[in-house]
Amino acid sequence: MVDLVWLPGWASQFGSHYAPASLTSRDIADRASKILYFRDKFMHASRNRLSGYDSSEGTLFLLFSAIVLGHPDAPRIFALDNVDNALNPRLTKSLVERVIKICEITNENNSSLGAQQVFLTSHNPTALDAFDLFDDNNRIFVVKRNAKGHTTAKRLIPPEGMTKDNWEIVRGGRNLSQLWLDGDIPGALGNI
Repeated sequence: MVDLVWLPGWASQFGSHYAPASLTSRDIADRASKILYFRDKFMHASRNRLSGYDSSEGTLFLLFSAIVLGHPDAPRIFALDNVDNALNPRLTKSLVERVIKICEITNENNSSLGAQQVFLTSHNPTALDAFDLFDDNNRIFVVKRNAKGHTTAKRLIPPEGMTKDNWEIVRGGRNLSQLWLDGDIPGALGNI
């Protein structure tokens, strides 16, 4: 699960330490407390510790995700809203793939550690590319408002009787993200 933190490719370590007051913002209430840091493997060793304040929101979100997916006191079923927040498309897909894998491993091994089920929302099409529509353990729902303004949710499934091989042919090699962008997933783009 910790491997989520390494996805951007620049961090080699993270932890907490007492930062020198000269390197800590005056706006931090307790400058004597420990702060989060990441070690940047590309920077000179004498100045390669970046505080959480200096790190990107995406890196912080990946650390949060790793913690909530694997901490013994974390809920077993939870939601991550806007899972694509502050992540580029490749990292969004990688995060969703890892969430799916962690849930699979947790459930297959009947483990007492790890997420059993995670509800994700995303506005980034690449998040869809992590899912296998033919795996009943992974479900995608198109959530939208109807003409009366009521929220509706409809499960995205391949046509009845469709095999995985036939699905590949029917969609013309396009992945789910491309189907979304092309408007071929009814309701996914709202009313545009």
